[in-house]
Amino acid sequence: MNVEPINTNEIIAQIRTEVQQPQPGKFVNFRTKKSYTLKELLLYHGAEFIYVAYVAALHRAPDPDGMENYLAALREGRITKIDILGNLRFSPEGRRGKGQIKGLLIPFLIHRSYKLPIIGRLMRLSVAALSLPKFYLQLQSLEMEVHQAETRLQHLEYIRTTFMQQISTLNEHVAQQDDNLREMSAQLTISRLSFVDIQRRMKDFLEEARSRLPEAVSTQQIEKILTEEDHFLDAMYVSFEERFRGSREDVKQRLQVYLPYVKVALHATDVSPMLDVGCGRGEWLELLEEQKAVIKGVDLNRIMIAQCQALNFDVLEADVIDYLSDVKNNSLSVVSGFHIIEHLPFETLIALLDESFRVLKPGGIIIFETPNPENLIVGAHLFYTDPTHRNPIVPATMQFLAQQRGFTRVEVIRLHKYSDHYPAVTTDKQLKLQLDNEMDFSVIGYKE
Repeated sequence: MNVEPINTNEIIAQIRTEVQQPQPGKFVNFRTKKSYTLKELLLYHGAEFIYVAYVAALHRAPDPDGMENYLAALREGRITKIDILGNLRFSPEGRRGKGQIKGLLIPFLIHRSYKLPIIGRLMRLSVAALSLPKFYLQLQSLEMEVHQAETRLQHLEYIRTTFMQQISTLNEHVAQQDDNLREMSAQLTISRLSFVDIQRRMKDFLEEARSRLPEAVSTQQIEKILTEEDHFLDAMYVSFEERFRGSREDVKQRLQVYLPYVKVALHATDVSPMLDVGCGRGEWLELLEEQKAVIKGVDLNRIMIAQCQALNFDVLEADVIDYLSDVKNNSLSVVSGFHIIEHLPFETLIALLDESFRVLKPGGIIIFETPNPENLIVGAHLFYTDPTHRNPIVPATMQFLAQQRGFTRVEVIRLHKYSDHYPAVTTDKQLKLQLDNEMDFSVIGYKE
């Protein structure tokens, strides 16, 4: 079976022809009558004019060839509207018809005379000269209309600009209200968790008091009460984190840089469990669970632990050193801590490194991120935003400590350039270099 090839050029040409043809019913409002005036017919333009010219002169719609030829000539300036009306009205078909166009004969004869070799040119010049005053008045009128149109456009532009400014202001208000609502929601959640925690502690106190009333208060009881006092500021610190740490999505985005290191460690340790110390709100736990990894979080803040438990994360309220001391040797693939080591005394930091080295399998890694004091703004200002921070740690010092406690291939990664988040504060090159240093760094060390 032979199939003729499709000629796309021919199809496109047919489509264009169809588009140029007047659509059926487009000029149905133009009624046929016995007579018309030239003025009312000249109000139409383009294909619509061709249609009404045929109806007025011949009392019928134009044939396709007539429509195409006249429309092309009109668009190219080879013929005028009066020429078309005269040609149709005084054609043999038009003479046989009953259509009358008042005021057409004289203008048509004048237009016909324009085509005479010499007289026509003189007549065109004479008519043009006589028409100059009228054209001048029309030009002045047109200039006035253009000026009025420009004035209206300027007014509309002013209205549009004002309207857009109002929309922008409203959007800012809506965004601010959204932020306020999110903050209020977070505060309500924290308050609810804090209230539940207070209830639990009061219940514990009452039970302890009820069971110990006949007895003297022991040293262990006093220590327990003092330990409970350590949690009085948990809710406040959660609120502090909500304001200054950033949203969950922002934190998760920043932590993705460590995923390749975790992948290598998991492969080297046969996919052993991981531990995150000072897990906080659990952004790192959430990110790793999305990667189908097994990780446990440890933190002392009961409110944050409750938040993580509400998200079904595997977390435990415990002191990190106490918890690590019960973990088996060579059992973990990763020990991580994000913005935790700057809270620790020096002796506790060394204990954290030692315990991490002990519990890691060969091939396992530590990841500890902390503020970078190489950036002067961080070292002199931002670090002390958190009142629970102790001392900033220099990258070289932290690298040295990790190496001294047995870790190899200790790598320092500097993260989060100041200029990526804030505008430049100076044009001095040397000072700008120190101010534009990365705001955080992390130490990644391997256990061989």
